[in-house]
Amino acid sequence: MVKRSDQPHMNAAIRKASRLSAQGNDKQALTVIQAHLHQSPDDIDALNLAGMLAMRLEDWALAEKCFAGMLAINKVDINVLYKLFEVLKVLNRLDEADGMLSRILELEPDNVNVLNERGVLLVGQGDMASALQTFDKCVQLAPSFELGYRNLYAALITCSRYEEAALAAKLAIQNSTTDYRYTFKVDLVVCLSKSGAIQEGRLAAEDIIAELTPLNGLQYRKLLARAYSHYGIVFMELNEVEPAQEQFRKAISLDPENIEPYINLAKSYWYVEDLLQAIHWFDEALKIAPGNAELHLHLGTVLRDAGRPELALPYMQSAVVQSPANPELRCYLGMTQFALGHLDQAYENYELRWARREGGVKSQLAIPEWTGSPGFGRSIFVYKEQGLGDEVVFATCLPDLLGRFEHIVCICHPKLKTLFARSFPKIEFRDLDSNLTAADLGNPEFQIPIGSLPRIFRKRIEDFPNLQQLLMPDAAKVSLFRNRLPQNNGKLIVGVGWRSSVENIVRRSIYPQLEFWKPLFELQNIVWVNLQYGDVGEEIKQAERDFGVSIINFPDVDHFDDLDSSAALMKACDIVIGPGSSTTFIAAGVGVPTFRIFPYVDLFCMGTDHDPWFPNIIPVKRHFGETWEVPVKRVADIVRTLAEEHAQRVHQSP
Repeated sequence: MVKRSDQPHMNAAIRKASRLSAQGNDKQALTVIQAHLHQSPDDIDALNLAGMLAMRLEDWALAEKCFAGMLAINKVDINVLYKLFEVLKVLNRLDEADGMLSRILELEPDNVNVLNERGVLLVGQGDMASALQTFDKCVQLAPSFELGYRNLYAALITCSRYEEAALAAKLAIQNSTTDYRYTFKVDLVVCLSKSGAIQEGRLAAEDIIAELTPLNGLQYRKLLARAYSHYGIVFMELNEVEPAQEQFRKAISLDPENIEPYINLAKSYWYVEDLLQAIHWFDEALKIAPGNAELHLHLGTVLRDAGRPELALPYMQSAVVQSPANPELRCYLGMTQFALGHLDQAYENYELRWARREGGVKSQLAIPEWTGSPGFGRSIFVYKEQGLGDEVVFATCLPDLLGRFEHIVCICHPKLKTLFARSFPKIEFRDLDSNLTAADLGNPEFQIPIGSLPRIFRKRIEDFPNLQQLLMPDAAKVSLFRNRLPQNNGKLIVGVGWRSSVENIVRRSIYPQLEFWKPLFELQNIVWVNLQYGDVGEEIKQAERDFGVSIINFPDVDHFDDLDSSAALMKACDIVIGPGSSTTFIAAGVGVPTFRIFPYVDLFCMGTDHDPWFPNIIPVKRHFGETWEVPVKRVADIVRTLAEEHAQRVHQSP
């Protein structure tokens, strides 16, 4: 039976404690109510008051005890369950806190406030998929629930799902009844530009700027500053640097204490490789927020990518010190450590890659993770992560598993499945199924993400094998392509790729576009073969017009989706030239000498002057401040010699 404070002396104790608390004497109030509870430990009103006082005094252990006592009396009291959740969250006992929310949702499955709290908790635990489902349910149940939209939008941005974030922002704008709709309109600009709807983003920026300009008040001025900053981001996506910088400066003049436009302005100078101006504006931001971890990260990244990872390291380390609870920062520290060849530290920090927006999704199957235990095991499940190029690189460690496990199941990218299955016939390759269970995999003894294999098998540079060929293309297709290509004419057959599928100012600084290939296309005795994926017909025609070359393009080969045929065509070439993309890694994987042209610092070189993963890759760096013609010219000088030697061998052969 629940005891209430219905006796006069009990009422007096609670009244006295309440009066003391109202006067600011919470400690005395708690002493009074605890004395009362000593006599009547099941008084639910007294337990509630004691719990609330304990929370205000931050005596979380006592608060938990009081609310747990209430819950023992009434197991379905939603208010008590919620208070206990708050206490457990402060104590960082997140699994138990989540359990309280689950119990509430069993009683009230459509409680949007509780659903929202559960979504926030899931974000903190890194379970973004479940968090997104929870926030989405919030706004479906309550279309005007503004906080749910805020959290849904933030989670989608964190996952780089910009199109969905834009839709969420649009719905929020439609349903918002407060001035926060202006914030959603400002945020919509970035979502649209990052999702590829750049012109729509431009119009959205102009509209919200026009809407905010006549409004008076500090909050509107700050929002207008953010709108200008986001407008600048749109211009950056359009490769219009000077108009972008103008918007960032407007933002700074309106809200000089906000570091966001300083960062954007610094990045704009970085993208055009004006290092001094980039550092200047980062320094200006640091004057405002010297303890901001992201700023230290940005400066470290700038220095690392400028080819000075040794100068970048202290900034990366400082970022971690400033925000030690942020695993993403440690992961980026690991990237710099890879660039310096500090493999032990780099691998340890790289294990936190799942915290990054682009970090992939870790398996949630209840299978022990393999950490390299010695001996011979029964079975292991290996699963893909991140991009195709990374997957090919990490696949160099798959042969090391063959002597360790009787049965190996590997989830790979569907585009690689045929090529991988032929290359590693003793490994079972499967497509990813979101409903996959351990039983479906044969209940393997261990599991491991493919990107964690190097930490076990490549602890030192000396551990990298002299791997001349990893992947086995279809021999019949290779023969077919060789027959379709010009033969016995003394010309070197060179396959080329030059960019990614995404075009923006950042990508142009990473990939050597065809417009810079003149030094190569001037070479004699070369047969050029297209390996670039996507719709490149017009680009090839333009290059042929500009440089007077002929580039063979096989329209029946889909270099984006049919990687098995693409790999066979690569094998039919004498050499391959391209950027740091899946194309060059696959070409090297099938055993073709491959020139990889990349900017600044190639992390895959692991602090060396070569590529330890694929010895037949010849890395050619574009140094900071150089145009792409410079490294292309370096490649051309080498290829010219190779072409001359090839022609001599052909002409000397009987």
